[in-house]
Amino acid sequence: MVIFTADGQQPLYIGNRRVKLTVTCAEGAELRSVLLPIPDDALIQYTFRPTNEESCTSLRLQALFLDENSVVLATAYQRLFRFQSPSSTYLQLTTTTPQPQVGEYMVLNVETNYPVDTIHYIVTAGGNIITSDRMTLQSIVTFRSFSIAVSKAMAPICRILAFSVKNDGEILADSLTFFTNYSRINNVEIQINRGKDLNLDTVEVRGKATPGSYLAVNVLHADLFRYDSPSFIQENDVVDEMWNYEAHAQTPYRFTWYNSVSQADRVYVPTPTYGADTNSTIQRSGLILFTDANFTKANFYRE
Repeated sequence: MVIFTADGQQPLYIGNRRVKLTVTCAEGAELRSVLLPIPDDALIQYTFRPTNEESCTSLRLQALFLDENSVVLATAYQRLFRFQSPSSTYLQLTTTTPQPQVGEYMVLNVETNYPVDTIHYIVTAGGNIITSDRMTLQSIVTFRSFSIAVSKAMAPICRILAFSVKNDGEILADSLTFFTNYSRINNVEIQINRGKDLNLDTVEVRGKATPGSYLAVNVLHADLFRYDSPSFIQENDVVDEMWNYEAHAQTPYRFTWYNSVSQADRVYVPTPTYGADTNSTIQRSGLILFTDANFTKANFYRE
């Protein structure tokens, strides 16, 4: 959950404000109600694991933004559907690396509620399969962590799909879409020398970067920069252009704070799949499923 003001800015003062999250079953029974503090980055993360007694086809979330006097300032609703499986089994893919960066490792966790022998995973980006591998799980083991190396080919959007085939032929699948930060690969340093000549008519710009890099300098008047001139290239502009090539599949969640007129702060969050079954999960990962195994399609889910 992201907290923002009416004009799109990040809240400057949180104080004792908090968010009340209520989880309700589709049949109307309230399952959980918690008060969540608002962190400094105004991004709230909460994990809800229903028990066997709390099993529902769909869940209804209600978030209330409360001030210091418990007065409701804003309300938001969301609806969640359970993964469709005839045997009530699932495979879940999560990560403990919220901001993957090129040149580092990303830690991933895969979990099932049914013992399986082998779990396969595929990493895709830019319409290509970057890497693939499989993991062998010992008997009665339903959780395992592994890591992948984040490369330049994964920028800016990367997806990982994990799947397993049960003994009866049923396919369990889950995917995770995340943003790969590639702008911090090279350490760029800019120095301005206003004393190049004695009359201050010449300004010297010194740039330092990794050998072999291409360094471009964009000079703009201060007044135009202050009011966000289209001539000024920002990192978000480059990401938005590359984002269009991934529009055919699911993209990670992103939110932009407009804290000033000239600069926009954006946050990216790894996003689990929107698919309610194996077929839609693989489809939203940008892949096509060809198999003679057993996979079902949710009847309550519409594209």
